[in-house]
Amino acid sequence: LITHQMEVIKEICDSVIVMEEGIIKEAGDVINIFSRPKEPITKRFLSSIFNTEKINSYLENISVKQNEKIIKLSYVGNNTEEAYISRVSREYNIDASILFGNIEIIKETPIGNLVIKLGGDEKNIIDSIEYLNKNQIYVEVLKNGRKII
Repeated sequence: LITHQMEVIKEICDSVIVMEEGIIKEAGDVINIFSRPKEPITKRFLSSIFNTEKINSYLENISVKQNEKIIKLSYVGNNTEEAYISRVSREYNIDASILFGNIEIIKETPIGNLVIKLGGDEKNIIDSIEYLNKNQIYVEVLKNGRKII
């Protein structure tokens, strides 16, 4: 099946190949590609599902102080049910403001995305990001502090 509609892929495919100008940019299991896209072309295709354009527009107006970072969290399966943000806030003494969040069900597997602003001591923020990564939550510090793509 060849399509540009990621909605179709999410509903009927088990694996996906993303191509650009005849070159394979990304290939793999739909869950892995949708939860952790690596290539800009893949992120652009997925923006229709995860409302990336609206998020970027919203984030352009968010102020970021010296001691703050805006990060995107991507999590899959049972991780969507855990209270990681509460734990990080308490254990690392940081403030966590949720700016945007969504969960999509793909092949009966929940895939979640959160964009949050972390504030506090730089070391505590770094430690909290490491904690999230160790718990299979993909953390991306957004480009320029704001952009998802």
